[in-house]
Amino acid sequence: MKRSRWSHSGSSTARLLLIGVLFASCSTAILGAQRPPINSAGGHELRGTTFMPALECYDPYGRPQKCLPEFINAAYQLQIESTNTCGEQNDNHFCIQTMNQNHKNCEFCKYNDHNPSFLTDLHDPQSPTWWQSETMFEGIQHPNYVNLTLHLGKSYDITYVRILFRSPRPESFTIYKRTSESGPWIPYQFYSATCRDTYSLPDSRAIRKGEGEAHALCTSEYSDISPLRDGEIAFSTLEGRPSGINFERSGELQEWVTATDIRITLDRLNTFGDELFGDSQVLKSYFYAISDIAVGARCKCNGHASKCVPSTGMHGERTLVCECRHNTDGPDCDRCLPLYNDLKWKRSTSTEVNECKACNCNGLADKCFFDANLFNRTGHGGHCLDCRENRDGPNCERCKENFYMRDDGYCVNCACDPVGSRSLQCNSHGKCQCKPGVTGDKCDRCDNNYYQFGPHGCQQCGCDSGGSHQNTPACDTETGICFCKENVEGRRCNECKPGFFNLDKNNRFGCTPCFCYGHTSECMTAPGYSIVSVTSNFNKFKERWTAADLNQREVDIKYNQYSRSIGTTAQGNEHVYFQAPDRFLGDQRASYNRDLKFKLQLVGQVANTGVSDVILEGAGSRISLPIFAQGNGIPDQGVKEYTFRLHEHHDYQWQPSQSARGFLSILSNLTAIKIRATYSVQGEAILDDVELQTAHRGAAGHPATWIEQCTCPEGYLGQFCESCAPGYRHSPARGGPFMPCIPCDCHGHADICDSETGRCICQHNTHGDNCDQCAKGFYGNALGGTPNDCKRCPCPNDGACLQINEDTVICTECPKGYFGSRCEQCSDGFFGDPTGLLGEVQTCKSCDCNGNVDPNAVGNCNRTTGECLKCIHNTAGEHCDQCLSGHFGDPLALPHGRCDRCSCYEAGTEQDEQSITRCDQVTGQCQCKPNVIGRDCGECQPGYFNIRSGNGCENCLCDPVGSYNSTCDRYSGQCHCRPGVMGQRCDQCENYFYGFSSEGCKPCECDESGSKGFQCDQNGQCPCNDNVEGRRCDRCKENKYDRHRGCIDCPDCYNLVQDAADLHRAKLFNLSQTLDEIARTPVTNDDEFEAKLKAVQEKVAVLAQDARDNSGDGGQTYAEVIDDLHKHLDSVREHLVSADKFQADANGEIDRARQNYTILDQITENAKKELQQALDLLNDEGAQALARAKEKSVEFGQQSEQISDISREARALADKLESEAQFDLKNAKDAKDAVEKAHQLAKSAIDLQLKIGTELRSEVGLELSHVKQSLGTVVQTSKEALRKANEVYDTALTLLNDVNRQTQPEIDISQLKKDAVAANERADELLKQITELSNSNGELFADFETEQELTEALLKRAEQQQLEDIELLERAKAAHDKATKAVEQGDNTLKEANNTYEKLAGFQSDVQRSSESAEKALQTVPNIEKEIQNAESLISQAEEALDGANKNANEAKKNAQEAQLKYAEQASKDAELIRRKANETKVAARNLREEADQLNHRVKLTEMDIFKLEESSTKDDNLVDDAKRKVGQAKADTQEAQKQIEKANADLTAIKDELENLKDINTGDLDRLENRLATVEGEINRVNLTGRIEKYREQRTIQKNLIDKYDAELRELKDEVQNIGLISKALPDSCFSRNRLEP
Repeated sequence: MKRSRWSHSGSSTARLLLIGVLFASCSTAILGAQRPPINSAGGHELRGTTFMPALECYDPYGRPQKCLPEFINAAYQLQIESTNTCGEQNDNHFCIQTMNQNHKNCEFCKYNDHNPSFLTDLHDPQSPTWWQSETMFEGIQHPNYVNLTLHLGKSYDITYVRILFRSPRPESFTIYKRTSESGPWIPYQFYSATCRDTYSLPDSRAIRKGEGEAHALCTSEYSDISPLRDGEIAFSTLEGRPSGINFERSGELQEWVTATDIRITLDRLNTFGDELFGDSQVLKSYFYAISDIAVGARCKCNGHASKCVPSTGMHGERTLVCECRHNTDGPDCDRCLPLYNDLKWKRSTSTEVNECKACNCNGLADKCFFDANLFNRTGHGGHCLDCRENRDGPNCERCKENFYMRDDGYCVNCACDPVGSRSLQCNSHGKCQCKPGVTGDKCDRCDNNYYQFGPHGCQQCGCDSGGSHQNTPACDTETGICFCKENVEGRRCNECKPGFFNLDKNNRFGCTPCFCYGHTSECMTAPGYSIVSVTSNFNKFKERWTAADLNQREVDIKYNQYSRSIGTTAQGNEHVYFQAPDRFLGDQRASYNRDLKFKLQLVGQVANTGVSDVILEGAGSRISLPIFAQGNGIPDQGVKEYTFRLHEHHDYQWQPSQSARGFLSILSNLTAIKIRATYSVQGEAILDDVELQTAHRGAAGHPATWIEQCTCPEGYLGQFCESCAPGYRHSPARGGPFMPCIPCDCHGHADICDSETGRCICQHNTHGDNCDQCAKGFYGNALGGTPNDCKRCPCPNDGACLQINEDTVICTECPKGYFGSRCEQCSDGFFGDPTGLLGEVQTCKSCDCNGNVDPNAVGNCNRTTGECLKCIHNTAGEHCDQCLSGHFGDPLALPHGRCDRCSCYEAGTEQDEQSITRCDQVTGQCQCKPNVIGRDCGECQPGYFNIRSGNGCENCLCDPVGSYNSTCDRYSGQCHCRPGVMGQRCDQCENYFYGFSSEGCKPCECDESGSKGFQCDQNGQCPCNDNVEGRRCDRCKENKYDRHRGCIDCPDCYNLVQDAADLHRAKLFNLSQTLDEIARTPVTNDDEFEAKLKAVQEKVAVLAQDARDNSGDGGQTYAEVIDDLHKHLDSVREHLVSADKFQADANGEIDRARQNYTILDQITENAKKELQQALDLLNDEGAQALARAKEKSVEFGQQSEQISDISREARALADKLESEAQFDLKNAKDAKDAVEKAHQLAKSAIDLQLKIGTELRSEVGLELSHVKQSLGTVVQTSKEALRKANEVYDTALTLLNDVNRQTQPEIDISQLKKDAVAANERADELLKQITELSNSNGELFADFETEQELTEALLKRAEQQQLEDIELLERAKAAHDKATKAVEQGDNTLKEANNTYEKLAGFQSDVQRSSESAEKALQTVPNIEKEIQNAESLISQAEEALDGANKNANEAKKNAQEAQLKYAEQASKDAELIRRKANETKVAARNLREEADQLNHRVKLTEMDIFKLEESSTKDDNLVDDAKRKVGQAKADTQEAQKQIEKANADLTAIKDELENLKDINTGDLDRLENRLATVEGEINRVNLTGRIEKYREQRTIQKNLIDKYDAELRELKDEVQNIGLISKALPDSCFSRNRLEP
């Protein structure tokens, strides 16, 4: 957007500001409410800078009001056309005007240096751009001119035009405007120092009242050559025009401010007059240059729109149009919508909105026009155009001529037939006036029973009503032949067709077909039959009705004695049917074309009907139909009556379709009538009042004329020709009455046969239905027709036989176990000697092989002896009763033997002569070789190895001293040696070890510098160098030093020490001898010694008393005081231990609190996820449900109470979510308060105990920040959920408002309600989950508060303990002061040590500051993401190295503090020694100072290196951020693509399922599915997976190059880390000197 600087203090700007203030009160944003902005900034979706916001078209209460688009700089970034620009043809040389005429700065204007786009770009005074013309040298001067044309692209209400010149302002120029693309240019304003000479206009600044105000003025105010740069001109369109105050009532000014294009014509340059001399340099200094052009304006929308939006024109060009409100239309809202012209269009004002009013066209027209005459007559000017539905009139309120209005309000054409009608106009019901014999609303056909339609009417036909279609006499209008029922014929429909009888008016088909079991087509009405019904009213219990499912599993029936009905209930989802008793079954042909009736009521279920709700079964066939067939309703909770006609016609919907004979066949032997009872899981139904209409012979009642009496052909008998005459039988036998009758055939062996089966009563040893076979036990040809055709068989037990030829007869029924032509042999699987060929006759018996043979095999046993020959299952033996060699198990197990192969380890098992490993046939135990164990001989005994040798196992022979036990490796034999022991048997020490024993060997640990070698002897003594001693050769001999230099001699002064030491050793030796002597003689006999001893004791007593007196301690001795002091110190230590314990407990509580914080973070995250799921549910399912509701509402326009319920439910859901969010916020606040309370407690502990407090402050503060951050996330998420819920509510409310504005045609909204209920249930379920989560959070918060209370109690205990510790420390301090006063010399020495410590502390402080700086610098290095994790690891190592340096420095400080305490305690004892070594310590301290300075310098160098690393890491961080952004974008694209692919897959699956479930081919369904498939294909193509994958491959290559670059940088980082490590190693671990320095 254009951001122009308007801070120039010109009079034009001040005038515009004054105008803005003046006209602000008029609420006309086009006038004074707009002003040029000062340093304005901002943006807008259209263009320009928004100087003033838009005024909406409706107030907060939805009432219309005048609205205005926002006030903008309409010229911003629009292209301006220039007729002259410097540098376009070639480079132009120009000079800049300055006040110094002696020197001019000249430059070249090249192509595009100062093009017209700089006139409307972003104007920045610090970096100005401008448009510039050619100079006067190229002829730019009057009469030549330059045009700058700005195309706004739409009508605007112009407030001002502001021009900022880079050159001096022109002497004369003009601003033009036009109001259309092809319209004329109209002057807006003239500027000229010579108005009359140049423009023939007077110099004027205002128009006098009463004059025309829509013309341009000319002024000389801005035509001075000064200033030479940045001169400004601001033209206000209403300035100086008196009617501007009443702008809304001035149509002239409203048109005056309107413009679509602005043109600035630069006519004459301003000069100093020196151009007359023709100096080229002077001429080149005169040119036009403008740095900025701004047009303050609003989109012209006539007060009916608050914004303009981009639009596509008729030819594809992009334009701006007003987003019209108040029912207006047009690019400028300059007309009413086509259907809103009831009032004349007017511009909106602040007092009158002038909203367009809808025409009353009764919804039958889409446009109207304003009819002034109609408005004057009725007060409504809307005259409808192009009325639909054959309407006419200003409001489409009447029908056209020759049209009439139906009851539903639609006008339809009368369409009266001109031949049969008396007039073309019909009455109000659409019925025309017909001629005689003519009928129809249009009088276009003959009336029933009339024909020959003509100008005179129609003639009568004379049709029989009983045989006519629908019992209505009617005939062909041309031939006069009557329209008969289906089974009726004849010109007048008075005869039955052949094969039919009984013409009956009550028969839909006229006549009944002759059934006669298909044996004849001639029949008539049988006499003596009357109409009856078989009924079940259940007045007496169940009346033998039953219930079963389709699998004939019976289901209980319950009888209700109050309602006198029966009922049943399904146990699951099976279909249960009521089944009729026998009296409804059997031969029910009399029910043909009659009704089956019953009453059915469902209980607690919804009917999901099928195609087999009512079933008839009979004659091996089954037919069924749905419960709602034949116009019946779907069963429900109420009692409904059902009637079904028993007829084969397709209108009655019995499936599968039957012929008349097929249907009668089913009724002739009806075996079941089934009525479906249950339609859902565990459904319940009640049945009552079942009735089957039929007819019985001899019953009282009306005659039943539909019962047939057949005329039977030869061979048939009975009313229906259902029986065969004597000598005839049905073929095939038992075929029933439908089968034809044929003569009996018994081949001469019988005289009669059964008429149903055709079976002959045979004689002469024959049998068979036709006596065509010999009886059992006889053979021969029974077809010979003689009594001797069959002879007896020669077989045992009178068995049957078969004659092969005349001489061969074979027995066919041998006993089991026998075979042969005469049954003389044993069968396979049997043994014996049935003929006695081998001796005594033996019957055939079954072979006994214990089930261990294949029963399908041949020859399993010897047929004579019974020996088994083909044992299987690894068995053997005469009866397969043993296991094979190499196998074991139970051969006699059932159903067959179980013998398994011996599983023996070959190398450890003994083998037989055939090299087969054997095992026990019962247990399977293998025979093992020596020292081998295990069932399979696969392991060595403990202490043995080498089973693979094949000779058994060998003894490990492990040394009992050097090994842990007697076992060894099973293959190598290596024993398990003790530490330092080696050898396969663990029988010797390793190299550089000694002392072989039950604990292993010890390491020699010979000193590297003091030993000749690293191997010691068996006693551990290392071979020492000269002057070195010790077992490890780790110390020099006496009066030798510096072991690393070979233990050289100490300085000569130490020889005196050596002598003194030798003297002391001699004295100690003498003292030892004296003590031994005293021990031997403990009693002394020296009186003089005793006297001296007594004197000494008295002096000591006096000194002790003096000491007690001087101590002022109640007579206690120094030893007693020291003992008390030790006790106090011990008590202090105990209290400190207790404090440490309390501190540990507090730390534990803090850890638990930290865990609670972690749990709280998890809960917060879970809550966030649940809330996000709620949002997703609202955004997805809820939004979908609402969208569906909105679509239905838009489609049908129904104002529905259910929609209101949806809105209320949505609001209730939003309230619930808000309540849950508030609850989560409360819990979060409680957690926050608890954490802050813990923080305060920790802070109090800090004040009491510095060390504990520091730790608590660090940890609790860190956790507090995490918790606060998490709580902030929860709050933000909750607010976001609330905002989304409110959005859902607003959407629902908007939907309700949209629905309320619609009309109310009747629609079925059950599906809408179901969708809404489903969404609501899902939302309730989610709310339940949130509630459960909240409850679980509450328990956690309670646990957290408990932990906080425990922590508080521990801190209080620590506080009390701290007070006690302070008191004890004070007492210890007092005692310590007394001891210090007693040793002043020690105190002086301590001061010296303190001075030394301060110097060391200063050194430590320097090191500490250096290490902290290094650590701080290191911590600023950011972590690199996953692509450069190796770099992150190396930097972390560097940080650890610096931390190590810091720790070393802290250790030095700690050692110094310990040294201070130790010196304080030992001062009196070590004073003399410290003084003696003071000089040496000073030298050491000076060396340390120098070394510290060096280290400090190296640390600073390290800081510089780390700073460089930080800069490099910052660059890397920027690259990582870019990588993150790209990865995030790739992830988002991938997720979006995945979602689209998943949606496409779901759509494809749905299409596939719908195709599979299509029962009937429906072209509409196929077209719809094809369109859906095309849509899915389009969505898949839009995903553009190939392009995205290629893009990601390119990004991967770029990332790989970056990683390679990072690897190179990491190698440099590694070198830097090594340098840091060297610095860390250089820092001292502690202060090595504890000597006191002299001052």
